[in-house]
Amino acid sequence: MVSSGRHIKISVSMPLHLVEKLDKKTTYKGKSRSQYIAKAVSDRINSLPATSVLDTQTLLTMLCTRYDLPRELLIYLRVHNEWPYADLGMGLDESS
Repeated sequence: MVSSGRHIKISVSMPLHLVEKLDKKTTYKGKSRSQYIAKAVSDRINSLPATSVLDTQTLLTMLCTRYDLPRELLIYLRVHNEWPYADLGMGLDESS
């Protein structure tokens, strides 16, 4: 097993539009592409599984607990996720 402190050079292929977005986040701001990609891979490996692995119920539940979506969409998702009627507006203020 390779030690976590050792770095090795790899080569990956990515669509041009992703490389352009990556450059706007990194090299244009004086940051390292390699560090950004390494952190992204590490974060992905150590967090949630890929979306395609999640079942519909899990995805609905995850969406229902977000508060940065429009109020109407959250209520719609919560209704279809069979939330109790009294909880449909939970965490949502009247101005959202």
